[in-house]
Amino acid sequence: MQPPPAKADPAVNVLYGAAQPILGARILLKDPELLREGLVPAVWLAAFCAVCALVSPADGPIWAGRFKTFYRTFAVLAPVPSIVFAKHYARMAALVRWKLGFGACGPREYPLFTSLRRAIQQAIVIAIGLLPLAAIWHFIPFFGKIISQVVVGAWTVHWVVVDAFDDARVLLPGETVKSAEATDQRARSPWFVRMFLRAADRIPVRRVAGLLRRFRGDDRDAPRGAG
Repeated sequence: MQPPPAKADPAVNVLYGAAQPILGARILLKDPELLREGLVPAVWLAAFCAVCALVSPADGPIWAGRFKTFYRTFAVLAPVPSIVFAKHYARMAALVRWKLGFGACGPREYPLFTSLRRAIQQAIVIAIGLLPLAAIWHFIPFFGKIISQVVVGAWTVHWVVVDAFDDARVLLPGETVKSAEATDQRARSPWFVRMFLRAADRIPVRRVAGLLRRFRGDDRDAPRGAG
């Protein structure tokens, strides 16, 4: 495992980020304990989706209908494990860090309400990004709908992975959740968070600007003189 490239161009950062799930999968496949822990949320979700498929299959041939119901339910509920199993992911992250030789640490665990609030914020961000993608097939004949579905699926999976990474945070020796959060706030924000802040700086309505800042966890006051 290597740290992210320092001061790399955006293309390199994208490739580095895209490679992390692959590297993570290799580690899981080599370690039965980690593989078992990693599969727990997915297995519970798949079991629930299987029950839904058996109870209420979609229209069409019975097995095709069950597959459709299973797939749709799985897609809709894909973000749920990152909420319900947030503490599980945090404990797993601490275990992985120890197994990789980065030293002892503790899981950064949050209350269920905090995980739920973050999931709602994530859903809003996903929806904002999906609006133009979901509508594109109306303007492209023949393959527009297929392209739209592929892009929407990729965008959704991307955010499921991002949210799982967000849950998998640890506390270093001597850290508390509060001090770790303060350290996170001092780090450079990702591009979509900077987008929200830039929008907030340009909105003359103080309440709307403040809402955007609170949405990404920034408690600064709105620009002075805002109405």
